[in-house]
Amino acid sequence: MVEDYRNIQFPPRAYPMSFLREELTRCRVRPCANVATIRDGLPVDVACVILVWQKPGSAVGELLITIEGKNGVSRGVLWPDRFEAQCRTVMSALMVSAYKQVR
Repeated sequence: MVEDYRNIQFPPRAYPMSFLREELTRCRVRPCANVATIRDGLPVDVACVILVWQKPGSAVGELLITIEGKNGVSRGVLWPDRFEAQCRTVMSALMVSAYKQVR
């Protein structure tokens, strides 16, 4: 399904994460839409489709990632040491699961 999505460049009939959501829910990984309901300061695991990644000069080596779920968008930061260790994987990924510290 991921390869089909990559090749045709438009969404399939079902949202891509819908195929994984049941298993992700069992693993306590939340949709992006739920991040806003988490109390500030608590950690949360999210899994979504990557919309945009940016590495602006002002970010001091950090990779900024915008991810989209069926009902919401969230943003994350990948710190320089983690980016360097996982560069190839990160740059080729269409979907990501991330541990996010909510502020």
